[in-house]
Amino acid sequence: MAASNNVAVLGASGIGKFHARDLQANGCDVVAILGSSPQTAEATAENLKEFNVNAKPFHHLPTLLQQDLNGVSVCTPPEQHSTMVEKCLEAGLHVMCEKPFVFDGDVNAPRAQALVDLAKKKGKVLAVNTQWPSILPQLPVPSPLKAFSMYMEPCGRDARTHIIEAVPHMNSLLLKLLPSGKVENLTVEVGQLTTIAFDWAYPGGPCKVKFELVGKEERPRAFKITFNDDEYVRELGENYEQSLVCKGQNFPIKDPLTESIKRFVEAMGGGQPLVTTEEIVQNVSIMDQIVANL
Repeated sequence: MAASNNVAVLGASGIGKFHARDLQANGCDVVAILGSSPQTAEATAENLKEFNVNAKPFHHLPTLLQQDLNGVSVCTPPEQHSTMVEKCLEAGLHVMCEKPFVFDGDVNAPRAQALVDLAKKKGKVLAVNTQWPSILPQLPVPSPLKAFSMYMEPCGRDARTHIIEAVPHMNSLLLKLLPSGKVENLTVEVGQLTTIAFDWAYPGGPCKVKFELVGKEERPRAFKITFNDDEYVRELGENYEQSLVCKGQNFPIKDPLTESIKRFVEAMGGGQPLVTTEEIVQNVSIMDQIVANL
């Protein structure tokens, strides 16, 4: 890591509290958090003490960015991501952003590419928390891969929110498995079960892709992934130990969020984040195409 291990979390009350937990557990010092008001920032800072995080609360980003920081996690609402990522990169910080990376309007890939270019110009790590590729080393993925599907139960009240919440994760796995492809024959069917289907045209393809989403507020939420005819279903232990089960065989996996944060911390010290910047931009491009079909 760089000389300073100090990091901040922008929006640390939802998924951000787990960013703070895992950043602290992986050798960083979470010294600041950003809230939407003085009251929420102070309440969140107090709640983070359960993770041994003693962060100073802020509600004004320019003031927070004046602190001695090396990196930041952006966990604010999606419509704020790109602006906050840009300001943090301009301030010379490494950035981990929650998914979706950029969701400003109807076409977001050019904005995503501009932020990737800015990170390269500044010599800073830019990562996105699409964590599920971390499971791939634990699974016997078949080759050639002719069919790939995922089922998730994201929170949210409507199909658009479900897609924003879950599909970046699904895209990230596809891109890690089969890079350098493009979407063809896309269909989106919205209902109690939202189904996204397309052909992924890649040099060894095509691969039939299907994403299925059902909204669910309460936990636990189901997770399934299928490679060709092999379906893996997530099972959770008493202490949130995770494994994927396929045809009676158990494949233990490490917590994907924790692994994603760990790789970001390693990248700040010269390693590689879980997801490449090329994959980040491709992911946003696929999202643009899917949302355009709603």
